[in-house]
Amino acid sequence: MNVVKSLLYQLLNQRVGSMRTYHALVHAYEQSRCSADAKIYEDHLWQALADALKYPLENANELVIIVDGIDEIAGGKTTSQTLLEKLVDVVSQGKHVKLIALSQSLSTSSRGSGSQLAVTREDTHDDIHAVAFRSLKHCHHLHGKPGPEQESIFGRIIQAADGSFLWAVLACELLMLEKSQESFMKAVESFETSRLSIQDITLKLLSALEPNNNAKTILSWLVAAERPFTLSEISSLFSVDYHRGTVLDKGVDIQSAIHSLKPILSIHEDIVRLRHNAVQSSLHTLIDQGKIPMPIKDRQMDLVLRTLTYAKLALREKREPTFEISDQAFADRLFHRHQFLEYVVRYWVFHLNQSSIAPKQSGDFHLTAEVQKVFPDTTTLTILEKLCWEAQIPTPQALDLHIMVGRLRRQVLTENHPVVLQSYLTCATYYDLLSKPTESGKYYYLCTAISRKVLSNFHPLTVECANRFLRTTETMISTSRTETMTHREQILFILIEAYEHQHGATSEIVIQTKKTLAELYMHIHEEQRATELYRTIHEATIKHYGKHSDEARGVSEHLSIVLGKGKGDQALEMYKDSLFTDTDDEESVESIDSHQITVILQRAQAYISRGEFSLAEQTYVELWQQISERCRNTLSTEWHERKIDVVLAYSQFLESQKRESETSAILTCLWQEYEHHELSFSESIISRLTEVAKTMKTVGSYTAALSIFKHASSYYKNVRKEESHSFTEIQREVGQPLSSR
Repeated sequence: MNVVKSLLYQLLNQRVGSMRTYHALVHAYEQSRCSADAKIYEDHLWQALADALKYPLENANELVIIVDGIDEIAGGKTTSQTLLEKLVDVVSQGKHVKLIALSQSLSTSSRGSGSQLAVTREDTHDDIHAVAFRSLKHCHHLHGKPGPEQESIFGRIIQAADGSFLWAVLACELLMLEKSQESFMKAVESFETSRLSIQDITLKLLSALEPNNNAKTILSWLVAAERPFTLSEISSLFSVDYHRGTVLDKGVDIQSAIHSLKPILSIHEDIVRLRHNAVQSSLHTLIDQGKIPMPIKDRQMDLVLRTLTYAKLALREKREPTFEISDQAFADRLFHRHQFLEYVVRYWVFHLNQSSIAPKQSGDFHLTAEVQKVFPDTTTLTILEKLCWEAQIPTPQALDLHIMVGRLRRQVLTENHPVVLQSYLTCATYYDLLSKPTESGKYYYLCTAISRKVLSNFHPLTVECANRFLRTTETMISTSRTETMTHREQILFILIEAYEHQHGATSEIVIQTKKTLAELYMHIHEEQRATELYRTIHEATIKHYGKHSDEARGVSEHLSIVLGKGKGDQALEMYKDSLFTDTDDEESVESIDSHQITVILQRAQAYISRGEFSLAEQTYVELWQQISERCRNTLSTEWHERKIDVVLAYSQFLESQKRESETSAILTCLWQEYEHHELSFSESIISRLTEVAKTMKTVGSYTAALSIFKHASSYYKNVRKEESHSFTEIQREVGQPLSSR
């Protein structure tokens, strides 16, 4: 897959402005990202390459595609042969394009029109000679000999190399380390007698190089790395101390350590990699066999701890979970600021999978205290993972990774945590993309439940998760009380509560949501529940539309059918247990006065003192609703003062019940209502909003509280009351450090 991606990337660079190439890529992207099968995903990419090659640029030179080392891709000979056949197939469909594929032990497809050329040792003789000559051009042991002897040495190297350029290069590097003419010649002779493998030469090289612990540490990382490291990334790795949880420059001489390993490394534009995959494989084996002692005993676990520590310290911002993850510029800014962060985000989970704590199958991780100590608890890492992985690997594989890290985060942080919620949101959206409603519904349900606990019942994300669950499970509606139907019932209750809080109990959206719940009860033959619900819907409809409206008559007729009465004008028995006010008569709102408000608040306090918390909350909510109805139609300062008083009393009740998130949500909504209100610069309103801000501080809503204090401060400055006690108190609140709040 990486081969076809690389070819498409290079082709796009070659054909900037070609709309056919662009459209082929766009089509492949749209199709592949929705593919639940990795093979289908890859097929879309190959089709895009074939389509692009069919339409060359006008007057352009013939395109030549060169692919080297086909036999070295993961998967063995069968995978390599399949890749070669796909390359031949797409090139044969193209125009003015040729393919040169270099490989060992593979045959060309009979469908292709090309030819196969076997490269013999005679063909490579002169090239290996040139490589050996260049490698030894500064070797004084060689240049001290006559020309014929030099050629004899080159001949012996070429003979021992047996057509392998890598073997010849490593052998020459080993010769360059010899200290004398005598040892130099013994080494040349040993090439003929010992039949050294790449692994043998690699071990001899390291023994001769005698790298220090810093160099060996770099070697461990390079062997385990998912891609080559830059010099700055290696420096970042050394700076991480996961025992102390710090990232500090330790003054390690990286240049010197890398120079000591130069014979087995390739360094280009500050990118450090092992010279060849065969060298990496050899080092991997030698280290695991204990033939090369290393200061790091578990290289994968070391990289897990360093990458997680780096992420934890670099990503300190606590962001709310969100569905909106599309700002690549946000990721680019962070990657530019923290040079090692991109590697961390893309690959930490791959190191985790190869570490000693990874489960054998799909069970729990074998967590250590070290991992739990350095584990990041910010949603920013989860957001960055989605941005990187969705462009890096096929959708099914990316989903598997998100499921796995979600499981790990739940194990480390517990399920009711914003970071776990963000992982679950990603899983849900991926299942949605892959058209798997059962799985996406499961995750949306979990997200709704977690969002209620870590955010609030009324938070927009809670509402969005709930609505997505309902949409996803629409096709799973049944006529019995299945788990899905029970979950739909619970989700509808959550939405009704949220909408009542946001829009009022008689709002259109609340009425419609209750109708959906009533229809659910009818589907599963729970007519009694449906009847009770339709009665409350009838009451709300009368309040919202009027007693004689078409909407009210429609609900009445529907309820009559449910009850089996069959008459549209049948008198209804009113439901009396609503948490909100039942009457449709506006006189109840008009008749309430300041004294009655005081009496009702005292009644709520009496309920609290007796432990009747449900009745107390019902009293607060009903009173709040009544006063809100009145305030919608008046700018009387007195009524708005009493409304804020009631909300404050209710919020203090919620705070006493340890319901801080609901307290914060209610007071935030109140502040948003009055921030730009006509009465927002009334002194009595300002005074009450200041009390709101103080309560918000106690539940952790510092930002909103600070906004209110600044608003109040601006008011007192405008009316020239800077000397007042209220202004002094506000200034003290504004200037108070966050840590002391």
